[in-house]
Amino acid sequence: MTDPDPPQELCVKLRMAADRLLAGTPLHCSGKRTILDLAEEAQIKRWLLTHRYPNKLMAKYQAEFEAARHRSEPVKKAEAELDKLREELARVRKKKRQLTELVGDRAAGEGTGRGPGRTG
Repeated sequence: MTDPDPPQELCVKLRMAADRLLAGTPLHCSGKRTILDLAEEAQIKRWLLTHRYPNKLMAKYQAEFEAARHRSEPVKKAEAELDKLREELARVRKKKRQLTELVGDRAAGEGTGRGPGRTG
């Protein structure tokens, strides 16, 4: 037995929800790429996917989410480079905070007349 054709309004809701999940910008769910989260994000009942339209809708989005989990080699390399840059940025920010604190401490010492070269 084949699934009946789903209503156009349902298809539009699911497409928009799937696009948000794939983009990582969910509005109504945790953001996992699952049928449960797709239903939550589209604000529809899960059974519409799992029981009413399992072949025409559920299978389509399961395949789409599975394909999105696999990344090409250039994308993996770019993500690794991005991770390295984020780590470097964190190190530089930490160093900046340390230097800012050091300069602040020295400036505070000079304001009391007890800075370097001064005797109290």
